[in-house]
Amino acid sequence: MFSFGFQRRGLVLNYLNIKHTNNEWVFNIQKQLIKFSKLTKMELPKGYSYIKATKEHSRTAQDIIFTVLKEYNFLPDLEGADADLVNLETYYGKGWFGLIINELSIPVGAFGLHPLEARTCKIRKMYLLPDARGKGLGKWMLTFMIAKAKELAFNRIELETASRLESAVHLYRELGFKQQRSENTTPACDLVFYKDLNES
Repeated sequence: MFSFGFQRRGLVLNYLNIKHTNNEWVFNIQKQLIKFSKLTKMELPKGYSYIKATKEHSRTAQDIIFTVLKEYNFLPDLEGADADLVNLETYYGKGWFGLIINELSIPVGAFGLHPLEARTCKIRKMYLLPDARGKGLGKWMLTFMIAKAKELAFNRIELETASRLESAVHLYRELGFKQQRSENTTPACDLVFYKDLNES
């Protein structure tokens, strides 16, 4: 038996326990590819791309997110709810943080996946600037993070949001997130959602 991996659309898959018998080998690969294609069937809108952020992108992420927060009359708080944006690599090192880039190479969106427990992660800082909305980017980011969470071996995703962000709430429900009765940890948020990844 042996293992190998390959990268496609930014995600790495590892196949384990593959036998030398050709028929068995092909079967296992195809099984994984089918599952993978379902997770990532959405393509980014034309002209847009994404990058994995590093600590050097921390200020860029702040600019995007704080612009949106102010749009909805929320106050940025780098010493509290937004402390994760001071150094993205420190906070999201075992998770993932990305930026959406437009056709002019300008960052217009941000999205993060932060580990909470051994098998639970949390979506944080998923925002798009006004000019990038209405193009399917929000749905792409959420679909990407579901796939990324599975790749990182999480089996549950949680997120907090504000009820006034009606389009975001609708999107979460559309992609299978369920509302739970739980005390939120972010002052500006009044709703908590979760998705059990083993169910999809």
